[in-house]
Amino acid sequence: MCQLPSVGRALCITLLCVCTKDGAQNTDDICGDSRTPQFTWDTSTNAPEKYSAVDAICKRHTPRKVHPELIIQKLGQLFGMLKTATHARDDMIHLGAHTGSQHCDKQATSACADFTKAYPLRSSDSPTAIDWEQHLLSAVEKLKKAEQAGQAKRRTEETIKALRGQVELVFNRTATAKIYATKSPNPVASPPICDSHKSNITCTKNNCKWKGTSETEGTCKPTEGEVQPNTETGEKAGGTTTDKCSEAKTPEACAAVKGTEPDGKNAVCGWITYIDRKGKIESACRSSSFLVNKKLDLMAAAFMILVAFYHSKDF
Repeated sequence: MCQLPSVGRALCITLLCVCTKDGAQNTDDICGDSRTPQFTWDTSTNAPEKYSAVDAICKRHTPRKVHPELIIQKLGQLFGMLKTATHARDDMIHLGAHTGSQHCDKQATSACADFTKAYPLRSSDSPTAIDWEQHLLSAVEKLKKAEQAGQAKRRTEETIKALRGQVELVFNRTATAKIYATKSPNPVASPPICDSHKSNITCTKNNCKWKGTSETEGTCKPTEGEVQPNTETGEKAGGTTTDKCSEAKTPEACAAVKGTEPDGKNAVCGWITYIDRKGKIESACRSSSFLVNKKLDLMAAAFMILVAFYHSKDF
């Protein structure tokens, strides 16, 4: 039982082979007089019961966090303890104490695990796998993939956090700018409309011309050359600049819109391509003051796309 493939089925079997006695040929207490169990070598039915005595010793060691490097390190240490015994027929590669016999079962002053078949010495032989070694190497690969997934998740979370901060910063700046833009620091009172005055005194006092038969009978008209303030002329007539921008349907018409340019802009309107709230790409002419909000929409869309990507991954 203490040679391949049996000895390679589980680490506990390997440990029993190097730390038990059979009570006949091998009576030495290799692992301590109170901890070396007696084991029947030709059967494995009582292996779990016998291993419990050895396991009590193993549990005295301080547990360590399992990670790929630790497993590789321990495998290297274990296989570094393998020894070669030379016999008349062949060499034997084993772990543990060994005398001059060709095998590890029921030998006086011997307690070993035979791994010779894992390292064939003839060109015609094929190596026999050590099952517990393969299981541990498989665990190493799974742990590495888990660590890589965890690192990718942390990088994605950091990127999302940074993007969220940028979006909030742009939003706060834009909101503050809009508040100041809607408040005039020096409001100017609009001149009164001449038609609203019903007496000569109030009409002439407000720089209008009174036409009537008495102080209270007549009409109040603007002085010649004056323009009534209730009608918009020039650039403002027919709607706001924003309305004019949205009416332009081509880049050329957009660039030709006339009006008051917003602060920091060299054009009244601008032709932009943006992503609407449904994720559809659109092109349109918008007021230059509107472009800041569209940049915010683009960043928000990019942020939502990244969030969707993050949740689609199985970390």
